[in-house]
Amino acid sequence: MEPSMSPAGRPGRLCALPWPRWPAALQSLWSETVAAAGWQPSTARLYRAAFGRLLGFAAARPRGTAAAGVPGREVITAYVETLEADRGCKATQREVERLFLVLRRLDTREDWTWLKRKDLQLRAAGRPKGTSVRRPSPRRGHVEVGHWPCIYRDRWEAAFRPPVDEFDPGGPWHEAWGAATRAQVENAVGRYFFEIKGAGLPARIDAEGLRCMVARMQARSLSLWTAWSTIHALEMAWPILEPDRSRAWLTKSANNLKKKARKHGCKRAHARIVDPGELALLADELIARARAGRRDDHEAALLFRTGLFLAFVAAIPVRIGCIARTRIGPHANGAHLDLETAELLYRATETKEKREDPRYVPEPLLALILEWIEAWRPRLLLDPACDRLWVGDRGEPVTPTTLSKTCAATVERELGRRVSPQVVRHCVATLIKERYADEAEIATAILNHGHGQTTQHYRQAARNIQAKRKAQKIRQSLHERLRRELRAEERGRVAQRSRPLEDILSNPRARTSEYWR
Repeated sequence: MEPSMSPAGRPGRLCALPWPRWPAALQSLWSETVAAAGWQPSTARLYRAAFGRLLGFAAARPRGTAAAGVPGREVITAYVETLEADRGCKATQREVERLFLVLRRLDTREDWTWLKRKDLQLRAAGRPKGTSVRRPSPRRGHVEVGHWPCIYRDRWEAAFRPPVDEFDPGGPWHEAWGAATRAQVENAVGRYFFEIKGAGLPARIDAEGLRCMVARMQARSLSLWTAWSTIHALEMAWPILEPDRSRAWLTKSANNLKKKARKHGCKRAHARIVDPGELALLADELIARARAGRRDDHEAALLFRTGLFLAFVAAIPVRIGCIARTRIGPHANGAHLDLETAELLYRATETKEKREDPRYVPEPLLALILEWIEAWRPRLLLDPACDRLWVGDRGEPVTPTTLSKTCAATVERELGRRVSPQVVRHCVATLIKERYADEAEIATAILNHGHGQTTQHYRQAARNIQAKRKAQKIRQSLHERLRRELRAEERGRVAQRSRPLEDILSNPRARTSEYWR
């Protein structure tokens, strides 16, 4: 099957095989694979789209299929050649990389090493050394990988782009970081080289460079927490950049800077900008606007979803990843909401602390959730078999990033303050320590923190508030006591100076002016 062409002559998107047309056995195998791999919804969508395009290509050439409807090597090779001829190495490499990650899980009996070799060949052909990097810009504040010192650059590229002949399918390649983690570490290391380059220091990682970086970042009014995160990223990259040197000194420097940063205040201090009660009122207003519109209106359904999400976060301040993965009805695996018992259970595999987190949904919030499921959610839902509670504007399960951005943008538009779901968690802890300072320990349970030190800041703030309140009471009692003593003394003086009118009138000297002097 030839790819469709766009009006400009460029190759268009290959026709993917729709999910309903997948073989039943392959659908079941895909669902089991996604559950076992633990892919995020966005990642699973990318992989399913890539595999669907392969199935669409194979449907036009029904030969070379392996077990469970998985296309064989002949079909995959022809598909890769078609992509490479029409779209180039870079786009083909991304597609081959996704197919390799999918196929090695779908069909474990097949040896997919040849596909990984093809991925590495395309990567080497599509990104020649030193041609795909941008020149460093002072505005960006970090140095790109291509402009790192040669020894660090070569070690970094070798760790993530191993030579084709040295590829080992059972080696540490499968344990490499994700793309987001790698980008964060690269930016942090590039920021370090940017700072020491501006100070004229040698391009190496040492204690002098760390001190210079922290000083320059503080001079630009950056917090110590930002400097600590950069050093922490250097600590992560150290085994790759300096495999022969110990990183104990770097770990010690990061810990010392973290202690110093805690003394200067919490990084989350800027987060205490909204009261959860304000979010609840805003949620009621958004829901009222949605109800005032038409039930079949797409925008009204999205508005109701946003209002319900704000009410949900204000009442149940759990992490955004757990909220996005919530399913309707009891499930053996994963986070789910039982509508009959009003119980919200997050499994140990879904939480950051790797322990179960049961929650109970308040009745007003449960009524809104039922209205969302019965009246509004079907307007957005694309697949009726989907059991996810939160649905996006395209009818698919919404991602945590989409929910977080929608929440922040809505609150900023309505209240003038940008508040993300993670910020709401800090706002709830702040509310507890300000209004219920005697019970600040419950913040650990409400936020489901794995260690008590995580909420140490809130407990310390609660103790400070208790001390201030006690000092205020002592001050008020002392002022009241002093005020009473002064009033008593003043009354004594007045009583001593005043005399009865009869005594004054009976005194003959009272008629003279000398008596009143």
